[in-house]
Amino acid sequence: MLNGEDFVPPIILAGWELIPELVERDVGELLVGLRADPAPLVSALDRYPQTVVHGDWKMGNLGIHHDAQGRVILLDWAMVGPAPPSVDLAWYLSVNCARLPVSKEATTECYRQSLATRLGSRFDQEWWRPQLELALLGGFVQLCWSKAYNAVHAEDPVQRARERDELAWWSERAREGARWL
Repeated sequence: MLNGEDFVPPIILAGWELIPELVERDVGELLVGLRADPAPLVSALDRYPQTVVHGDWKMGNLGIHHDAQGRVILLDWAMVGPAPPSVDLAWYLSVNCARLPVSKEATTECYRQSLATRLGSRFDQEWWRPQLELALLGGFVQLCWSKAYNAVHAEDPVQRARERDELAWWSERAREGARWL
């Protein structure tokens, strides 16, 4: 696979090799540890309410139906499964970081408000915060390699700087999520 025609596996490895030099030691050890054994993260997430998640919630898989409701259309359901609701949000924030029309914090708050409205009395801030922080940690474990690789190898200096900022933002989220493991 590493010697095949697919250019992605070598980039994944190269990105992971950059993690120790691009993030602080505690975050690097956390990420590498969870990459090797994600069971603590999976077990921690399993303590919180579950829903059906899309699994690849990104702009390329989203559309808007131009009817009166403006319904969202989700394409590519290959990764569907059970998880806490913010697992899709974490993936969305990580994959779409350069294309978000508002900050990650504003996007998260909009999501939280929509979820709270939809769930009504079933929404509980006591489970929202930990499952969000764990999901953000999981999102970083999944895509830190990409951010690290692009922080060093992207041709555009603006993209390299953005990815370094991303590494810093996600490192703080990883520390927040780690307390719930």
